[in-house]
Amino acid sequence: MNTKIKGPLPAKWWEKRKEKIMIPTAKEARERTNKWIALKRQAEMEKIEKEIEREIENGHHIAYCTWRIDAEIKEKLEELGYTVTLGSQYNESWTSIEW
Repeated sequence: MNTKIKGPLPAKWWEKRKEKIMIPTAKEARERTNKWIALKRQAEMEKIEKEIEREIENGHHIAYCTWRIDAEIKEKLEELGYTVTLGSQYNESWTSIEW
């Protein structure tokens, strides 16, 4: 099947097509992206909180995450007094959080 179009597109085609195009403005895209990032960070913080609570209940002074945490979350944990180490081995990222 040949999908190449030779020459300019007919005006009627564009008129029909532009009604269906829903590309957000750059401002809308930025706002939606920032909202998504904030939600992702919140979910990640909740997951880390559960890991820390679980390790406290097990009598440990360290929690491991099997992923590389967000830089802003790392900074926040360090502000709270945790020692955060990011690493990777064999193409697997990890994070250790010590108290």
